Amino acid sequence: MNCGVPVAVLLAVTVSLVVSDPVHHRTEGRYQCAGYCRGGNKFRYVPGTTYVYDYTASTLTSIRGATKEKSQLHLSATANFHILSECDFVLQLENVQLADSELKTGDIRSVTRSAQFAALLQKNSLHFSFQDGTVDELCPGDDPAWVLNIKRGILSAFQNTMHDLSSARERHYESDIAGICETRYDVILEEDELNKPRLVVGKMKNLLACSHRVDHFLSVQSTPYMPSSAQSLPLIKSQQRGSQVIGDGILQKAANNEIHTFRPFSKHDGGAVTMVNQILNYKTSHNGEIPQRVGTASKRRTTLLYEHADTTNYITDQEYTVIELLKELVRKTHLGVESDVPSMFSRLVVALTSMNYTELEKVFSHATDEQMRKFLLDAMPLIRTADGVEMMIQLFKSGEITVAQIDSWLTSIAFQRKPTLDMMSSVLPLLDGSPSANALLGISALVHNYCQQNENCIEMDEVKEIMRKFEGLLGSDCQSTDHVKQQLIILALKAIGNAGVFIDSSDTIRKCSQAVNPIEVRLAAISAYRRLPCTENTRLHFLDLYTNKHEDTELRIAAYLAIMQCPSSHTIQSIKDTLYSEEVNQVASFVWTHLTNLQETSSHWKQHIRALVSSDFLQNKFSTDARKFSRNYEGSFFSESLNAGAAAESNVVFTPQSYLPRSATLNLTLDLFGESVNILELGARAEGFENIVENLFGPAGYLPDNAMNKMLKNLKDKHELDNVENRISQIADQFNRKGKLAKEPSASVYTRVFGNELHYTQLHGLKELIDGISGATSFDLVKKIMQERDVDFTKSLVLIDGSYMIPTCIGFPLNLALNGSATVGFKLNGHANIKDMFSLNSVDIEGSVMPSAAVEFAGTMAVDATITKAGIRLVSTLHTNMYMSGKVKIQGGDLVDLQLNVPHNKTELLNVASQLFVLHHDKMVESKGIEDNMENYTLCSTDFMSSLIGMKPCMELTYINSSLHPSAPYFPLTGPFRFHLDITKTDTFNAYELIFKRQASKSETSVIFNFDTPGSKVDRKLSAQYVLDRTNSAAKASIVTPFIKVTASGKVENSDAINSLDATITLNNQELVMTRVGYKRIRTGHIGRYEPFFELSFRNRLIADITGKVNYVEGFKYNADLAIKGLSKEPITVSGNINMNEDKYNLMGNIMSKALTSTFHGSLHFTKNYLSTKATVQYKTGETQPHKLAFSAKFQDNSKGKLLREGVYITLQMSQFPHYDVDAFWEMQRSNHYFESTCKVALGNTVWQTQQLYRYHSTEDNFDLALLCTLTCPRLGVDYGVDVQYQVTNATISSHFKTTITPQYKLLALLNYLRKLEGEKHQHELDIELNSPWYKTGMHGTVTESTPSRYEIQVSGWWVTQTDVHGVNISGFYLDGSNKVKMDHQLDISLTGGLNGKLVASLTSSNNVKKHWIQLDAYNKTYLANVTYVKDL
Repeated sequence: MNCGVPVAVLLAVTVSLVVSDPVHHRTEGRYQCAGYCRGGNKFRYVPGTTYVYDYTASTLTSIRGATKEKSQLHLSATANFHILSECDFVLQLENVQLADSELKTGDIRSVTRSAQFAALLQKNSLHFSFQDGTVDELCPGDDPAWVLNIKRGILSAFQNTMHDLSSARERHYESDIAGICETRYDVILEEDELNKPRLVVGKMKNLLACSHRVDHFLSVQSTPYMPSSAQSLPLIKSQQRGSQVIGDGILQKAANNEIHTFRPFSKHDGGAVTMVNQILNYKTSHNGEIPQRVGTASKRRTTLLYEHADTTNYITDQEYTVIELLKELVRKTHLGVESDVPSMFSRLVVALTSMNYTELEKVFSHATDEQMRKFLLDAMPLIRTADGVEMMIQLFKSGEITVAQIDSWLTSIAFQRKPTLDMMSSVLPLLDGSPSANALLGISALVHNYCQQNENCIEMDEVKEIMRKFEGLLGSDCQSTDHVKQQLIILALKAIGNAGVFIDSSDTIRKCSQAVNPIEVRLAAISAYRRLPCTENTRLHFLDLYTNKHEDTELRIAAYLAIMQCPSSHTIQSIKDTLYSEEVNQVASFVWTHLTNLQETSSHWKQHIRALVSSDFLQNKFSTDARKFSRNYEGSFFSESLNAGAAAESNVVFTPQSYLPRSATLNLTLDLFGESVNILELGARAEGFENIVENLFGPAGYLPDNAMNKMLKNLKDKHELDNVENRISQIADQFNRKGKLAKEPSASVYTRVFGNELHYTQLHGLKELIDGISGATSFDLVKKIMQERDVDFTKSLVLIDGSYMIPTCIGFPLNLALNGSATVGFKLNGHANIKDMFSLNSVDIEGSVMPSAAVEFAGTMAVDATITKAGIRLVSTLHTNMYMSGKVKIQGGDLVDLQLNVPHNKTELLNVASQLFVLHHDKMVESKGIEDNMENYTLCSTDFMSSLIGMKPCMELTYINSSLHPSAPYFPLTGPFRFHLDITKTDTFNAYELIFKRQASKSETSVIFNFDTPGSKVDRKLSAQYVLDRTNSAAKASIVTPFIKVTASGKVENSDAINSLDATITLNNQELVMTRVGYKRIRTGHIGRYEPFFELSFRNRLIADITGKVNYVEGFKYNADLAIKGLSKEPITVSGNINMNEDKYNLMGNIMSKALTSTFHGSLHFTKNYLSTKATVQYKTGETQPHKLAFSAKFQDNSKGKLLREGVYITLQMSQFPHYDVDAFWEMQRSNHYFESTCKVALGNTVWQTQQLYRYHSTEDNFDLALLCTLTCPRLGVDYGVDVQYQVTNATISSHFKTTITPQYKLLALLNYLRKLEGEKHQHELDIELNSPWYKTGMHGTVTESTPSRYEIQVSGWWVTQTDVHGVNISGFYLDGSNKVKMDHQLDISLTGGLNGKLVASLTSSNNVKKHWIQLDAYNKTYLANVTYVKDL
């Protein structure tokens, strides 16, 4: 049944009930807010009547799935709507109350200062224009913005912008407290308790797509990458659903519900959530006199759109608060930085921000302590007010801060995200004369930040004055007479690029890029456009530079990159056209790599460019060797689920004039929550360094290096390769002779942070380069610190400061804030005497070092009711505080005296913590999160290790295990987290001492090493001593520990008759090892004798005593007789002799003992192509049978001509273990394109054999390729092999492929082709065979030319499936009857055997007729296809 018509009728009837007679829309004697009155029939509010509504609103913020605590606010009031006329209404609030709820009981109680809150809301009425349900305009009095926003929330609930209440559904854009949003209205008709008809209107908004809604601040620059449909950052997932009840011509009730979920770290329904409820309920109406104050005239007109304003509760006594904070900061950094210092420093910044210039002056006059002033000077660059800027400039003028400090501050003002015109007026004097680089770059970034907030900034006098100073430095066309002027012009161009606006410099900048200027100026002129709006003229200008193939390569690439900042489809096509005709490889290589990287990029902010270039295939016809040619590198990723990603991009530019890179850049970008943040960009440019590199690493350079020299030669162009070495030598000679280079080198470096260029340095000539490098090193700084007796350094800074504010339906803003601050401390006291730091000939240092640091990040999600807040806060901290003191004394290599003091019983190495808090009563109440799943782990060193070092390091980890809670959010919203690392002293000592001492004289050298912990309960003394007595040729060494004492001594005797060593080792004063080793020597001419001796005893027990004699005739014969005692009860005798001649060696020997009797005979014979060895051992152990071991090996080279033939043969036979007998050989033949190898190894009964063959032969008429590789072992069932042969001649093709996996599993593929010529007739034969364990098939076919143009076809094939054999025969003919007039082809084939059928086809064609037909007879069926084409003449 169709219900649409009855519903529409009922709606029309209902609307007719609420239509009243028209009334005049002017009210005599009163101020009129509505500029017009369009009338309407949706509502029937009676002029002169006051409609009274009960208004209630509440907010609830919690972490669903993790915390039980809920931070709530409750607002209630009576809303009186006075109807002055049909289109002029007045809102008056009464009985306003603001309350919150107790965390545990949920009881509602009024907040502090609720009375002041109510008084401000009730003070003034709000006059507004009501156009038939639409609140068109507001005419407020002098209400603060936050008061007006609350009233906007009430009026947004009161508003209905439908065109017609009789519509079942409407969708259009609506402006209210939430912004300009697409709103959907759904209308249904129902009856109330008295059976009266009323309309229930459902209302739903897509808050993510609302515009004019969000206000966000971030201390870093960013660029949105969201689609146009999403107007709000997707940090918050917001939903709003509402309803209105309309009856008797008025709004009876309005209700709205909002849910705002913080997306990061949320999972399913769990996460940080704020819920907002709003109800406006009609109570009564009455006639009466309108209050007189309602008619007062308004000073301004506005709309329902939320008005973002600063709701900071300023400190009432700022000076006192600041001084107290400074005192507390000094106290908490006296012995290192305590963990709460960063949060206190953040409070100091907030307090100073609220002060004016006079108050700041008073604070500086009262803060006389040096440490207090340090914290003040750290905080001043963070004061984002004009008074703060003026104070910094005054401090600089008075000499309170140095040039380095003001430069650092000028850099920091680039991060002022909401600057004011007063700030720019204050910094304007810094641009007078020849401004510094930091002033130009910092102030230009300040202008850019202001212009981002104010579209018409260029109309402001302050901005104009700053830009005129920038542009005035350029002159008419950027001409310069010296390097100083040139650098100032480049800095001015970079400042214009930073600011992103210009007044009169458009033509000047274009002239700056012309060829008359140096390349550095021209590149800076192109870079000046990086933030300027894209225009067609700009694109064409850069396109002309890029397409001009006579321009400098570096300039063309820079112009190309400028075009690609905002390309159009036309410019992309022009770039591609130029690319395909490009003659300069450096330009082509860069552009091609850049475009191909764009086609594959995942970077979100490049997707619109990717869409322009991704449709075409770019063919690479250019050299892109990264060592020689310009390239673009890009790596990126993006996660849609996390809405986050990152990209890294680098450009390396070469020029034809040099083989070294001319410039390089690196850009890092982070995509996070809808914003692309250009974190860091580094760039460098260098010119004229070729000679320096060659003089350093060339053949005659200071650091000659063959590998480097070879690389330099490879990098040069091909026409330079022949004379590179001579050129390097010539330049080196010139360099050494003249003392200078032919062309002075130059370099420049720039740094951009968050898109702002903050640093630029340009150096010309070797002197500036050396001075710049020396200034960048820290050697002088370290030396100054070492010579300073007391150093106390403390630095505090704000790492990040950001907020994200969206309005709620009740007018309270929901604020997301992220604040990060850090304090770093470093204290050093003592003295240092360093005469030579590098050789350490004399070093004497004594003192203490106390490094400490604290970092805090606080994230807040809170509803701000101005006098109070309700929400949650996540605080993450990192803290470390260490102390080290001691002394170091070094005197060359003779003395090292180290002492490390341990005065503190406990040292905190690292503490990382994360806590959740609930904002309640303007205080932070800690939440325990998911308490039932808190896990704690403690890990400390063992007692033994603690006793050994006297310290006990410990690690503690506490976290919430949310894996058992599916609805819980992700870490860190699950609850507290803590990681703690400390070290505790477990003994009574106060220092570690280490001494190394060396004394040397002509007769003696001694070395002493001592380590101890004086005063400890546990003995940890370690000592080592070494003494060398040169007079007596003796040495002694000792090691003493708490557990063991070891001493070693030795003496050497060295004379013509005897060489010996006597050594003794004692353990705990008891002899452990004694040894005596040496020999006596007798020699007469070539005949002599050695009498060796060796004695070894352990704990006074003889281990071995070896004596004997060795007689020799030098070069011919050696024999020895030795007696060994101690190893066994009976002595062991060993004898042997060696006889040597020109090509043969013989060795014989025997061992005689009770346990073992053995004889040995061996020989070695060698010639030019032959080497063999044989050895025989006969042995007998105890009473067993004698055994024999025989070994032989032979190497033979039988090479002839180009054929290399070699063989190795080895045998081993053992009578006691015949199953381990070895018989092996390896034979190899090798020549050009030929290799054959056979190897066999037999171990007992197991025989392994392998064969390899490679043969390749190719001529014009013959091609032969053979590959063979086998491995077999029959006993183990191993049979692996691959056999490939491929032969081709003019008439044949013969090939096969065979592989063996096991003896049962073999694969064979065979193809043979033969072509014969009998008389003038051709015959072709083809054989194919496939054989595997699973499937076998094959075929044989012939094609024979029976008569000219007729070919007989005979084919037979077979295949095997399981146990069945199948076959098919094909016979027929092919006839080619074509001539010059017509084309005629016929085919007739019959199939018999496993398949039966016939195929006949014909194709004929002449000038006018083409006929094609094919007929197939198969399985008693006929299939015919016939196509005839006749040309119509």
